[in-house]
Amino acid sequence: MSDGRKRLSGAEYKKRAKKKLEEQERVLKQTKRLDLFFKTPGEQEIAPVLEGPALDDSVDETAGQLDDNVSAGPSCSNPPANLASLNEDIIIPHEIATESLSLELLSPCCSSEDPAFWVLNDATRDSIAKSGFKQNIDLDFSNSVREYKDQKRYLSKSLFQRTLKNGEVQDRKWMVFSKSKGSVYCGPCLAFNFKEKSQFDCKDGFNDWKNGESRASHHENSPIHKSPIITLNHEKLL
Repeated sequence: MSDGRKRLSGAEYKKRAKKKLEEQERVLKQTKRLDLFFKTPGEQEIAPVLEGPALDDSVDETAGQLDDNVSAGPSCSNPPANLASLNEDIIIPHEIATESLSLELLSPCCSSEDPAFWVLNDATRDSIAKSGFKQNIDLDFSNSVREYKDQKRYLSKSLFQRTLKNGEVQDRKWMVFSKSKGSVYCGPCLAFNFKEKSQFDCKDGFNDWKNGESRASHHENSPIHKSPIITLNHEKLL
């Protein structure tokens, strides 16, 4: 029973099959052989033939010269003579320099420490909270000289104490001397003051000895000083 579709004759089928075969052969002729790009085990690699100008023989000569230069270069075991001089020009990054310094100042309770060189990181703050810091009162104050119009003044040990209204004398345990700057700093403020800076925790410290007593008294009663003291006492409890 017919399905209604038109059927091709046998001759027409053969004609179409022959045309399809010819088309496949034409495509194959235009396609490069895949075996040119691969090699079987034991055979040398055969590079595909590409159209274009032939490579100049000078390329091989240049390659040979490069090989000679490489082989003639200095060996790793015999570095060039000027290599040692390169080390003298190496600049140590600031981060590395401060990190090495922090090893020396890791424990601020050492008597040789200078607050001007404190590395203000968590390790330093933890050490101050646990062990405190030396005030350096017994160091030589000769480099603390400050010239005024009338005379020269030096840091006095008396500045490390204050007299209360009832006559009681107390030590200013917050004060620490910097030999390198010839100044004094407030240790707690220097370490724990994260806001407004004062004369006692600025870069160069305090060295106005003519007004030392009044400025120190004003500082220790100021909110700028009291806030770091509270922070320090809190860290001690941790």
